[in-house]
Amino acid sequence: MKTKAACGPQRDPEFFEEIDKVFAKYPAAAGRYAVSCLRLETVVLKIDFERQVGV
Repeated sequence: MKTKAACGPQRDPEFFEEIDKVFAKYPAAAGRYAVSCLRLETVVLKIDFERQVGV
C-alpha cells in the first residue's frame, strides 16, 4: 500500500515545479526564502496560527 507524503514535492508536485521556476528566475531572492511544511506545527504541536504566533 502506498501512502501519499504529508507534504513536499511528492505531495504537491505542480506547486513545487512552479516554485522551482520562480527561484530559478530570481536566484538572489531565492537565497533569502525557504518553503516549509507546517504539518509539524499544526498537527503534531497543535499550534493554531489563527490565534497563536509561531516563532
